Amino acid sequence: TRTVEFLCLLPLTVPAIVLVVGLTPIYAWVNYLLGALTLWLGFAYVILVLPYAYRSIDTGLRAIDVNVRAPVTLVHLLLPQMIRRKRGAVYVMSSLTAFQGSPFLSVYGATKAFGLSFAEALWAEAAPHGVKVVAVCAGAPRTPGYQKTAIGKAPGELEPEQVAREALAAAGPVVIPGAFNRFASFLMRR
Repeated sequence: TRTVEFLCLLPLTVPAIVLVVGLTPIYAWVNYLLGALTLWLGFAYVILVLPYAYRSIDTGLRAIDVNVRAPVTLVHLLLPQMIRRKRGAVYVMSSLTAFQGSPFLSVYGATKAFGLSFAEALWAEAAPHGVKVVAVCAGAPRTPGYQKTAIGKAPGELEPEQVAREALAAAGPVVIPGAFNRFASFLMRR
């Protein structure tokens, strides 16, 4: 009966705990206590797709730090030197989520939309000075981080090398690696 009680209370307690401590410590704790079973990956997925109102504020702020603050800071430091030399390239990692609001990925999707808009604007400013700017709107590159959290194979998955190859070949301002992802982005646009 204690197990049933525990399971019944999860939907009420997990969002509150995630709000306070974030997802990473909870997933690490569950993994440590119960092992790395597919069932626990499913549990983590349920937590990952919590509505914005139940997610940790730290999760959203970390996404903003990594996907907005860091590119803005780095570009601000490096772009003037590229313009002075009249050569260089800036690649902003965006995502297919940049093209449409995605429930349960609200902050992440918004940061990727920022990256897309930021790169398009910089492309117009920097192109006359010989500097290439490209927003790389990848679908699901098979990076180590992605592979740790992926529950199954996503449509349009690509090897990181293919994403890099297509990004380097792009003239800008936007590249969508992979034929499936280009088609999906066409369907997603408003």
